[in-house]
Amino acid sequence: MTDSVAVRLPREADAEALAAMVNRLNVATGLPDGVHSAATVRRDAFGPAPLFEALVAEADGRPVGYAYFQDFYDSDRAGPGVLLLDLYVNEAARGRGAGRTLMAALARTAKTRGAVSMTWGVLDANTSAIAFYERLGARRPGPHLRDQRQGPQALG
Repeated sequence: MTDSVAVRLPREADAEALAAMVNRLNVATGLPDGVHSAATVRRDAFGPAPLFEALVAEADGRPVGYAYFQDFYDSDRAGPGVLLLDLYVNEAARGRGAGRTLMAALARTAKTRGAVSMTWGVLDANTSAIAFYERLGARRPGPHLRDQRQGPQALG
């Protein structure tokens, strides 16, 4: 695998790979395996009323990671925000910048949308993800929320 990682919007043809990665994330965080399928990804991401959006990290022409996200209203700041639902990179692709590249692309998306914040959470047991976010400069503003970026300067 090369070190080159590109981020793009998902295609319906990615549904199988996305479902497999979501299931791997579930297993890694102690949740049930096999909950997601290509059909659920097509329904929930590409259907008539998508429930989330995604970005896909690609290396050597194949998906190696993803970010699922959605817009929300940040009532604390009276403006739009972007909520990161999932961030995952296949083990074989870790350490090549895919996660950082996905986060940068998501921050650009949030900034383009005029978001006043970008928010995500991490399970306490997911220590590798916590370390990753801390390397990006994330802080722990409270016991349940791992990070919340505010304003255009914090969004990249």
